[in-house]
Amino acid sequence: MTAQIRVLRERFDIFPTDVVAIIDQTDIGDELCRYASRRKELSNGYSVSVSPEPFESSEVYAMSYFFEKQRALRSDNLFIWRIAKAAFTRIRHEIVKEDLRCGWSEISAPLSQGLADADAKKFKRTVATYILEVFADPRVQSLTLVTHPHRNHLTDKPEEKYVLNVADLLRAAVRELDHRSRISILDFNEPSLGVYLYDDRESPFKVGDPASHLTEKAHAYSFTRKILEAIDPSAM
Repeated sequence: MTAQIRVLRERFDIFPTDVVAIIDQTDIGDELCRYASRRKELSNGYSVSVSPEPFESSEVYAMSYFFEKQRALRSDNLFIWRIAKAAFTRIRHEIVKEDLRCGWSEISAPLSQGLADADAKKFKRTVATYILEVFADPRVQSLTLVTHPHRNHLTDKPEEKYVLNVADLLRAAVRELDHRSRISILDFNEPSLGVYLYDDRESPFKVGDPASHLTEKAHAYSFTRKILEAIDPSAM
């Protein structure tokens, strides 16, 4: 997200004054498993960028192989040569590709097992880096961090229930920052907000989705509506 807001400003001249960031529960596992080894940091420990996955990577968001294949297919060479080069690129990737490093079990592990103090500190530092980037623009007036629980946060089965809520890490990170007076956290795990998202007659989560993505209906008519209302009550 740090890179995203930087791109909005530097490449598209978009300078929001009120920023909303939706933090998913799986962002903890993503940061610690997918991005930690690829993060470039300043001497003070704050990250400045995340390098892309290499050609041999099998990770979900690895794009190097895709881009190289597309360069072959979209070049100005003869059609037969483009097809041959794309086929060679695919074969080469199959030969050198690594095992999947961060599957669902690794990404969801912090939620089901909790975090060691060192890993919690790493994630809070990542959150702090993002917040500092947001407020690097003096025109920013407010930042709203939004999160919602996953299906396993709400289950009655002790063996399946998640033990960690990302909102708790967000609160801990915000407490340590000078900008905390301009930051609000909307945690849909709190009863006062959850009532707007959960309906006893219909689950807000997509069926069969272990990552608990919200359905389009829940996202549009409950989640997003409540976020907009919290930012500007007069607009709803």
